[in-house]
Amino acid sequence: MKLLETPAANYVSRLKNSDQAAFRELYNIYGKRLYNFTYRFLKSKEQSEEMVQESFLSLWVNREKLKEEYPIGPYLFTIGRRLTLNSIKKTAASKEGLERLWASITELH
Repeated sequence: MKLLETPAANYVSRLKNSDQAAFRELYNIYGKRLYNFTYRFLKSKEQSEEMVQESFLSLWVNREKLKEEYPIGPYLFTIGRRLTLNSIKKTAASKEGLERLWASITELH
């Protein structure tokens, strides 16, 4: 089988041509799985939905950089993982900052 006949190569080619139907098909294939993946870490419906949206947005924005020899699924999950970890880091940093602020306020009284 030629490389261009593989489903990944077909989707990449279609995405590079700004094929919105291909994008919707990929969302239908990977959207729920990516949501479940991010939800396992975030335990938040809203945050997980946001991670899925941002992952697919990144896929669309960077579609010209896609390589036909690489499958799209792992690419999407890598984006989702990176965004999820960044979200967890932000949440941890903001909680830590709030705790420090609260401690400094309570020390004043």
